[in-house]
Amino acid sequence: MVLLNKRDIACMGLSITKSESVNKFMQSFKVVDASMGEELDKLPGIDLGWDYNPGKA
Repeated sequence: MVLLNKRDIACMGLSITKSESVNKFMQSFKVVDASMGEELDKLPGIDLGWDYNPGKA
């Protein structure tokens, strides 16, 4: 993670997105695992098997 201040953001030509517009992309949805037939909750952009930190598990 890299922290940026307002000046860095302006110099890089970036903008800050309000959390209200991002929240809809962070809602989980149901997926059926074809190999086991199990219904799983999935987050957009995170493939099955990559939803946890193995070092913390």
